[in-house]
Amino acid sequence: MEFDFTQVDTILDTYGRKREFLMPILQDIQAFYNWLPQEVICRVAEGLETPLIDVYGVATFYKSFSLKPSPSLL
Repeated sequence: MEFDFTQVDTILDTYGRKREFLMPILQDIQAFYNWLPQEVICRVAEGLETPLIDVYGVATFYKSFSLKPSPSLL
C-alpha cells in the first residue's frame, strides 16, 4: 500500500517536529488514518529524529492506538 505522507508531514510540522509531542502527533495521525500504519510510524520516527523503537513503544503501550486497520477499512 502506498501512502501519501503529506498529511503526516503537516501534522509533524504543526507540532514543530518535537519529540515531546509524540502522543498528540500519533493521536492526530490515527484520527486521519483510523490506525497507525507501519510506514507512517517510520516516517514519524524519521521526522522526529527519534529511534523507531521509541515510537513503537508509545504506539503499543497505549490501548487507544491501533497498529492494524479495523475490519471495516479492509
